[in-house]
Amino acid sequence: MENNQEIIKDVMFEFFFNDNQFTLNNYVVYKFKGEETREYLQRQITADISGLDNAATIACRLDRTGRVFSFFYLIHNNDGFYLAVDEKISEETIEELEKFIIMEDITIEKTQKLPCLSTRKGNDFVTMDLFDGVGYIGLVDEKLDKKDYVNFLEVLTAWPILDKTIDRTKLINETRLNEFAISYNKGCFLGQETASKIESRRGAARYPVLLTSNKELADEVSLNDKKVEILNRCKIGETHFSVAKAPRELLINNLEVSYQDDLIKINTYPVLAKENIKEEISEYYYNKAVNLFHKNKITESLSLLDQVISFNPLYADAYESKGVILGNSGEHQMAIDVMDELLAVDESSVMAHTNKSLYLMKLGKIEEAEEEKALATVASFKRFGDEAKAKKAKEEQERAEKEERARRFEMFNKVLAIDENDVVANFGLADIHFNNEKFEKALKHLEVVLNENPKYSVAYLLKSKILFSEEKYEQCLEVIEKGIPIATSQGELMPANEMQTIKSKVLRKV
Repeated sequence: MENNQEIIKDVMFEFFFNDNQFTLNNYVVYKFKGEETREYLQRQITADISGLDNAATIACRLDRTGRVFSFFYLIHNNDGFYLAVDEKISEETIEELEKFIIMEDITIEKTQKLPCLSTRKGNDFVTMDLFDGVGYIGLVDEKLDKKDYVNFLEVLTAWPILDKTIDRTKLINETRLNEFAISYNKGCFLGQETASKIESRRGAARYPVLLTSNKELADEVSLNDKKVEILNRCKIGETHFSVAKAPRELLINNLEVSYQDDLIKINTYPVLAKENIKEEISEYYYNKAVNLFHKNKITESLSLLDQVISFNPLYADAYESKGVILGNSGEHQMAIDVMDELLAVDESSVMAHTNKSLYLMKLGKIEEAEEEKALATVASFKRFGDEAKAKKAKEEQERAEKEERARRFEMFNKVLAIDENDVVANFGLADIHFNNEKFEKALKHLEVVLNENPKYSVAYLLKSKILFSEEKYEQCLEVIEKGIPIATSQGELMPANEMQTIKSKVLRKV
């Protein structure tokens, strides 16, 4: 089976450079007229649109029980708000929204006009950013049949699709609309009370995950004796990917489950962490470009670096490498121009000035080269100063953390003087001893915790960390195998996922 992360990065990167504009087929578009539109929609739908400006978002209308009545794209540009909704539910969606227009001066009319949505910034487009926003809009015309990026990305993101990944009889908490389309921090809207209660407690009983397998899966499979429903699927290379609605017990990232004669891997969404996705993909293709350069494939390397820069204009390493390659190829003026681009991205870059000095020297511009050399020295001093400040700030933070640990240590001991079996105090002392690498003392406190509360999931997590640190791998696995089911049964997925990560590390050791 191919590396999942690399496949996903390949698909997303190629999509960015291949037909990344798209239209909403089989959708009906409505325009809202009236100055009170924003305030009215803010009260009626799940998304927070208070700051939506020349952009698009996906949003929902819920029923009173928190189920998905409708979902749609809400688009804002200089002309106002547009709502694009699947034609199968368009009339009932608009009727539902019109019912609650009482005193507001708002009219809704069907229109053929729709701003072009794009993954790139530009004056001609309303943007719904693939990486910094909610994800990918999986609705494209048929031009992409040459490579089915649409289906790939629909699966890799579990994008909401009516009657496929979205069943309108289900709670919003059971769909990825719960991540893409709802704000739990804005004011009230219909269905919010139920959705918020579920979200703040154990979360939904079932939720989409991505399954990776060597063979195509049936529409329904049983994994670890749990029913799993396949909602969407695609094949990339020899690897099968499936969007599956799985019970809480299987919502564990990187969990591997035997199924018939196959090994199925479970990934929770988002498969690539949203906050790091752009940097991860940039670094992945930057390293590819560097490897091409080392193989003396100069043209291919430069082309890929240009794509990385277009994809992520703030990725400084790509500019530096491009400039160095051009300089080594004798294109000294072009290399200087690239170093100026680098300085626009990172004004403190020492290498930009150093390389400019070198290439100016090659062009015989001695005076300018000396000036750049001096600027490189100044930049070096500034960087050293910044590093010294960062070091001092880190030392201050460590001192503050040490004082806080001492304060907590004293507080927990006072509690234990009153009640030696107090769960919170014992766990707190175990955590402090773990951070001080006093593992035996930490384990004694954890024994008390688990005797008092056998379902205290974070205690299993901490115990597995201690045993892993002590290289007691078999005992560590025993704790994890007991702790993960306890955590998932209570909807505590953070400790469950962390234990699964430790388990993967253990299995690589034994």
